[in-house]
Amino acid sequence: MEKSLRRKSKKPYSGLEYYIPINSLEAIVNRDTIRPILPALVKNVDEKELDAYADVICPIPAVDDELSISYRKVLAILILIKKPDKIGDFVNDNISDDKLPLRQIGKERPFKLGITEKLGPDLDPAPLACFDKWEDNDIESFHTKQYEMLAPIFSREVDHYEMTVRHPLPYTKEPGQPSRDMEGGSGKVTGVRVHPAHYSLPLYTASLWFFPGLDTCSLTPGR
Repeated sequence: MEKSLRRKSKKPYSGLEYYIPINSLEAIVNRDTIRPILPALVKNVDEKELDAYADVICPIPAVDDELSISYRKVLAILILIKKPDKIGDFVNDNISDDKLPLRQIGKERPFKLGITEKLGPDLDPAPLACFDKWEDNDIESFHTKQYEMLAPIFSREVDHYEMTVRHPLPYTKEPGQPSRDMEGGSGKVTGVRVHPAHYSLPLYTASLWFFPGLDTCSLTPGR
């Protein structure tokens, strides 16, 4: 599973981090693929409880249920940093995919991780207990790898995306693709493609104008 995730990771047109397209993630990490390996990851529980863990980690939501809580991304991160046996701690502490990215506490090494939600940029969250027995380098690895799971999915229902410079943007510029660069007195913009699994924009094209120096973009209306 680790090799499959690494093979499917992509380098965006611009940015610091690789990303794993959401459709690839769901194809690799799903209930059918994780259930056989759960006995090795979650100890001292019976088969019924393992079934329950599988349902929680990779739920199969209703068609219109986009807010279903899962731990698919958390498990993928743990697989990539070779600590998948810690998934039970995250489930038990309710550290689910919607809590990502976990925030670095403090600016110096070694650091802890906490949950960002409901805190201002100048307030540090409380350290998460699930990392208490981790080595410092493993905490750093989790902090770095989490961004591979966090490329945004563009939708007409979302007006604003909260992202840092570490969030990968799912833009591509295929080899041989005609240049769509435009320059003016205020700078340069570049036409890029959005990965098809990362947009839901029926009234728009899958093209964006990307401002390389700013990591910002604007949608191009379809015609």
